[in-house]
Amino acid sequence: TVHKIFGIVVGIETMSHSFFHLLRWGLNNEMSLLWQTATGITGFIAAAVTPLICWPMVVPFLKRHFSFEVRKGLHYLSIVWAIALLFHAPSKIPWLIGIPALVYVLDFL
Repeated sequence: TVHKIFGIVVGIETMSHSFFHLLRWGLNNEMSLLWQTATGITGFIAAAVTPLICWPMVVPFLKRHFSFEVRKGLHYLSIVWAIALLFHAPSKIPWLIGIPALVYVLDFL
């Protein structure tokens, strides 16, 4: 489904984006940016919850060993992910998160 494809793409992009920031910060001896800036902290939060959101839905072993209810519960961490991103890049992300969130809320109502 489209939701699954977008989830996979977002999961891969989030982890690769995080990896290259960590690589750059490490090479430039700037790892303190991870815990001393809002961008670093919120990026860490988003990267930490991304595997919990994505992997149980697409990795066959995890799909078999986690009940649907557990996988759905973990998927609600996407709310934490979205809030972290709103503070991660506050000038750009609200449009990318806000419009889909609005459509979701309107559909839910």
